[in-house]
Amino acid sequence: MYDFHTATKYANVLLNAQIVLCACGALSWAFGGVATLTFGFALLAHVGLEVGSQKLLRMYTISQLALLLWDVIWLGLWAGRIDRGTVRAGGFTLNNKKTPGE
Repeated sequence: MYDFHTATKYANVLLNAQIVLCACGALSWAFGGVATLTFGFALLAHVGLEVGSQKLLRMYTISQLALLLWDVIWLGLWAGRIDRGTVRAGGFTLNNKKTPGE
């Protein structure tokens, strides 16, 4: 259905969108390290596409799978605390107490 040139064009567009979103996310105060890490991997993939290096693209794919696995593990560890509404942020505890009528 699609040829290699069309797939490469779509990959470049999606990588450019990922780079822009990661650059904006890296400017935030919270979770800036994760966005910066993803930004670096997106630049690696962009260079891999430009140079035509299959090794760089494999490294990018493996790193994205590792980041996805890390996200699932992180969410699994924190989902209960987030749902209960007892998450410590700095020196404060964030409580999300529901009223009996809800």
